[in-house]
Amino acid sequence: MTKNPAPLPLLTALVALCAVLGLSVVGSAAPAAAVAGGGSTPFAVTPVPAADGSSRSYFTLDGAPGQTLTDQVVISNAGKQSETLKVSAARGTTSPNTGSAFAGAFAACSGTACWLGRLPSEVSLEPGASRTIPFTVRIPAGTAPKQYLAGITVRPAADPSPVAVGGGSGSKAQAVIINEITVGVAVTVGSQLRTDLRIQGVTGAVTGSTSLLEVKVHDQGQTFVNGTGAADCTASGHSLHFPVGVNTVLPGDSGTAQVTAAGLPAGSSDCTVSIPFGKGTAHWRGSVTVPVAKVVKRVQVAPGVYAAVPPNHVPRWAIALLVTGGVVIVALIAALIVLLLRRRRQRTVAV
Repeated sequence: MTKNPAPLPLLTALVALCAVLGLSVVGSAAPAAAVAGGGSTPFAVTPVPAADGSSRSYFTLDGAPGQTLTDQVVISNAGKQSETLKVSAARGTTSPNTGSAFAGAFAACSGTACWLGRLPSEVSLEPGASRTIPFTVRIPAGTAPKQYLAGITVRPAADPSPVAVGGGSGSKAQAVIINEITVGVAVTVGSQLRTDLRIQGVTGAVTGSTSLLEVKVHDQGQTFVNGTGAADCTASGHSLHFPVGVNTVLPGDSGTAQVTAAGLPAGSSDCTVSIPFGKGTAHWRGSVTVPVAKVVKRVQVAPGVYAAVPPNHVPRWAIALLVTGGVVIVALIAALIVLLLRRRRQRTVAV
């Protein structure tokens, strides 16, 4: 008699299911990709020197609603190759961690970016050459008295070639690193403006094993504001002192200053924060809770680039998948055993 072949479909399904489960678990442990930024910037964007010949790091202009102001910006190429650069107006804003920032360049203008005019869309420069470009600032009629921020942004007209990023052998991740430079254009509308900084709240955080205080501030005045102060906390009967620095915050904006609070333990502490600014001081007092630090493993994925590896645990969805897969595998094995026993009985009867 001819021997019956092994139940190949069942075996194939069993092997395939095991492979899928194995790939699912391995895939969940892969660290997130990291991308490095930076690079040299052979071009520069600066204001023309002041009337007395002194240099200016950014533009400071004063005007009234409906008035048009003029100034000049210098774009230079200090590199060894010709450069064609794109030029655009940008809108000033406050970065999340305080400090001035710019947004909206090379797109339809919004906010203060629309105040800037007569800027060329592109500038071509030979090596070592520079060009002085006049531009205008038109303050809209009805503009409220306060300080405003815009910017002039420059970047290469052609995107550079992609560069390899990430780590590990055989990595094919690539990124296009674009260098941009923005020079600020600060415009003051009105006089006798009010400066007012408020602390909206303080929360605790942790990075690695270091405690942080996150101080949220709001500019309720009409001028740019910044300040340097301190946080004094009491924990387990010990007094701790930490410097607090708030970079520029624009009128009406908010930001969060991160304060390194080394030595502040996890749990609740009583803290007092004071930040002098101009002719006043912002105060806050209350309880701050620092969470328990979680161990985070960091690996180097490229020169100067590090990535955080997720905690060594299996996510819930993977556990559910493993349990379901295990039940299916047991059922398949049971069915295979029953089928083999039936065929053995059939062969025995036939003999």
